[in-house]
This record gives sequence, structure tokens and C-alpha cells, in this order.
Amino acid sequence: MSEIKPSAIVNNEEIERIIEQLPKTNHLWNNIQLYQWEGFWSTLIILKAAMIFKATFKTEPNDILLASSMKTGSTWLMAICVSIMQEEVVEYFCNGVHQYGPFFEHVLEYWEESKKKPQKILFLKYEDLKIDPKKEVAKIALFLGKPFGNEEDLEIVLNKCSLERLKNLEVNKSGSFCSYIHNSAYFRKGIVGDWKNHMTPEMEEQLDKITNLKLQGSGLEL
Repeated sequence: MSEIKPSAIVNNEEIERIIEQLPKTNHLWNNIQLYQWEGFWSTLIILKAAMIFKATFKTEPNDILLASSMKTGSTWLMAICVSIMQEEVVEYFCNGVHQYGPFFEHVLEYWEESKKKPQKILFLKYEDLKIDPKKEVAKIALFLGKPFGNEEDLEIVLNKCSLERLKNLEVNKSGSFCSYIHNSAYFRKGIVGDWKNHMTPEMEEQLDKITNLKLQGSGLEL
């Protein structure tokens, strides 16, 4: 991957000054104030952490970044990568998205770059991982430079990282990331199409129209 250089943001005063100028809104359900920075809406605590991260983070040639939206199989994918790499370090980066526009822009950026630099960026779909996990996990291992030597090793990773096993680990059933976020929240049903239970036909139609419009001509289908 190409080197990511630290940002110009270097101190708390500069961070506070930037935050004061950002667009703000209240979250629709719980009235928490959100700030928009670089195309994303997030809470103040997450925003400050992201700014500090960007200001200080410097990549190494063998770093691996996982970039995905929340609830798109991020935890599952991280477990697979860690299992494949075993003792090697895997960095995890997850962006929450609250607007259609920036979401599609970032997805298309990754899509286009993955076609230009397939050795640097691997573009995966959750649906593909569910439909044919053997094929996709083998693809991930090859991308990570750790191809499986035999079918048995592949099966070990698949079993170790199955959603059912991960959900039933004691740390994920009773542990918590912080006082108000339980580890169990990182796991849903793990099935394709569950969104139909949360969206009306009208919402589905509207989202399909937006998706088709945003991805038109890209060759990407979601």
C-alpha cells in the first residue's frame, strides 16, 4: 500500500477550531449532536479520535487496513484476517456512514482503486462471502500473502471464524467495549436480505433508485 503521511492537525487547539466550523445536526432518534467532517457524520468523541488518528498515523509497508461500513460483516472479516495472519498485526478501520452521497462516493473510490491496484486493494461483498465462503476466504488469504497450503487449513479458518462460533464466545456474550456498548451488539443474524424486515417496499424502491443512479456506468452492483 502507498504510504499515508500524517495530517497537518497537530494539537487540541487546532482540533477545537476546526470542530467549531463544522456543520452540525442532531441524530434523528436519540438527539445526540453529530458533526460532519470529510464526508462523514459522527459524534464528538469519535470525531476527535479520528482527527488525532489521522494526524499521527503513519503506515508501514506490511500494514493491512479493513475499511467497511458498520453492519456489513466487519467483525467477521476482521476475525478471518486475524486468523489467517495469526501472530501478525492487523489494523482495523471502520467508517460509519449517515448519508447516501458520501457512502457511494467512498465505495466507488475503493472500487475504482481496486481495479487499478488489485495487489493493494481487495474489494469484497458480504453477499459473496456468505454465498461461497471457501472461495472468498481463499481469495483473502492469497491477497494477504498467506495462501492456504491445503483444504484442511482453509476449513480450520472457516470453522474458527464461523459467525455462530464468534457469537457464542463468552467474551462476545457477556463482555463490553465500554459501559454502554456490549460486544453482542457487533453481531446480528448474519443473513443476507434481513434488511427486508426493517424497510418498507417504498424505502426499498427509493434505495434501489439511488443505488442505480450512483453506481451507473461503474460496473459495480450492490
